Amino acid sequence: MGKNDKFQNIGLLAAGLTLISFYSLVYHNFKIQDPTSLSWIWLGIGILVQILWIIFAYANNILPSMILSPLMLFGFFSLLYLKVKIETNIFKNKK
Repeated sequence: MGKNDKFQNIGLLAAGLTLISFYSLVYHNFKIQDPTSLSWIWLGIGILVQILWIIFAYANNILPSMILSPLMLFGFFSLLYLKVKIETNIFKNKK
């Protein structure tokens, strides 16, 4: 047992609260179907940051980040899908 293992519950609590906070944004954007407040740069940087956190978490065996980062990455990809769908009309059926 490492010296930081006793703080793992704090990290898990922080991860859970972060997910609740972030997924309220995801839910809101899907509900209103208006992702114009999300910039392309913010989405791109968010995806890159989560990929880096995943690498860091697995390299250092940090459980809270190993759980949180893939879930956050999924949320960012969901927002990216919504933005592409609404703003570029790529996913609309053409007749």
